[in-house]
Amino acid sequence: MTAKKLFGIGKGTFKCFGEDKAVRLASSLAYYAMFSIGPLLVIILLLAGAIFGEDTVKQFLHQQIASMMGDKAGTTIDSMMTARHFSGSIVTTIIGVATLIFGAAGVFGELQDALNTIWDVKAKPGAGIWAYIRNRFLSLSMVLGLGFLLLISMVLTTAAEAASHSISGMFPLPDFIVPLLGALASFVVVAIFFALLFKYLPDVKVDWRPVLIGALVTAALFTGGKFLLSLYLGKQATSSSYGAAGSVVVILLWIYYASLIMFIGAEFTKVYARETGAAIVPNQYAVPADQDASGNKKKGDDRGQVEEVPPQNVAPVAAVLAFVVGLGAAFGFRRRR
Repeated sequence: MTAKKLFGIGKGTFKCFGEDKAVRLASSLAYYAMFSIGPLLVIILLLAGAIFGEDTVKQFLHQQIASMMGDKAGTTIDSMMTARHFSGSIVTTIIGVATLIFGAAGVFGELQDALNTIWDVKAKPGAGIWAYIRNRFLSLSMVLGLGFLLLISMVLTTAAEAASHSISGMFPLPDFIVPLLGALASFVVVAIFFALLFKYLPDVKVDWRPVLIGALVTAALFTGGKFLLSLYLGKQATSSSYGAAGSVVVILLWIYYASLIMFIGAEFTKVYARETGAAIVPNQYAVPADQDASGNKKKGDDRGQVEEVPPQNVAPVAAVLAFVVGLGAAFGFRRRR
């Protein structure tokens, strides 16, 4: 790919970023995430804790969050994870768990809507209750998938540390090797998460090649942006300006800036797919954003660049989602034992 084409992709990325009002989308996502982060972390803690133990997972999450947002934000997140309490009758417990899952899946529903806006599609009019159930199931699958990826991250980090210590016993190794291997493992997990996010969450069909390229670029932007955000948000002065609500504001700011980085990556994926000639079509649950209720293109709107096609087989997607949900159920069963 020539430098001119790369420049065109970069220019198109930021042009679409402005046209899609991604700043507003990030603000909305940060608002929803504040109400979903508690239930989301509790579910992740239950899934990962079934393998490594809750205390180990809680310590791992605290270290990761404190390194990005500061100790006060880490303490606030700890209180969210510790606040869960299931007691009383079976009906009360079931209602509590259902509310927990619904709250955790809410942020992915908002994220799906934002990614549909970026990909220039919208929900098909009159889709009915089935489309709503399908979207909730997809959001729940993303929640369980996030817990599974946390398991992978912990396994890779533990394996990297064990391998480096084993090798250092035979050969001297520099001190930066262990952190470097941990950062590499984290990068791989983040890239996998963005690839699954861009491939399955929005209501479009796109080839794997642009999705993987976009996921790697987004993971690189996210890793670099995470380091820069930790330098700014991790300082005491950032939270002290807001008094008692400082830790909550820091969490909100971090989610907002991280969402901006993710949406830049999503815009890059879309522009890269179009520039390389990859097919981008709405799935059976969506239509192009420039199409009105009667199926005609809106006048004066020339941004629609996706082409509607008849419904196609979605068995591969269903298989992936069923695998993730089944894995989450297995973790839950092992924990109950």
